[in-house]
Amino acid sequence: MDKNYTIVFPEKCCVEFREDIMPQPGANQVLIKTEITQISTGTELTMLEANVDPDSRWNNSLKFPVVPGYTNIGRIVQVGEGVDESYLGKRVLTGAPHTKYAVRTLNEEIIFIPDDVESEEAIFSQLSAVCMASIRVSDIRPGDTVAVFGAGLIGQLTARLAKIAGSLNIFVTDVSDYRLSMLPDNPCFIPVNTIKEDILDALDH
Repeated sequence: MDKNYTIVFPEKCCVEFREDIMPQPGANQVLIKTEITQISTGTELTMLEANVDPDSRWNNSLKFPVVPGYTNIGRIVQVGEGVDESYLGKRVLTGAPHTKYAVRTLNEEIIFIPDDVESEEAIFSQLSAVCMASIRVSDIRPGDTVAVFGAGLIGQLTARLAKIAGSLNIFVTDVSDYRLSMLPDNPCFIPVNTIKEDILDALDH
């Protein structure tokens, strides 16, 4: 019989690969075998290192042991009561953690992935949704100037979406020249290494 394994942070700065119970789907649920998960470096390093300010909201939610991960792609391998067997073999995106098997409720916690979308591409959809929400909330208008703080994955995606939204000048800050070098080769993207240059000075120019 197959076994289930899960990544766990049992305590600060400690990572374990644990054998876990094999979950079973209930009514209107499915069992998913993981194909790929995405590591959210910022969120998961914060949890692993418990590196938070005393007044941070993390202090209320960060309790060990922690089971990290929130973007999981896998295939449905078992269905629960009331679920049509035609779902077997379908690829789905869920918020399951870094685990080999997970149970999720149909139509509430599952997004089906089209056949023509690779898993390695679909895995970015959760982070992309965060970026898209930021663009919508910021209400960028054509011709606007935008500043993006941080040139990590979310910053890179946000900068590109800002251009699509119509921004003509997109200042992207980071302390890493390597990250800044990953911006598109387009004059609308203006990299600013904040170790070498003040962002306010860059905006003035």
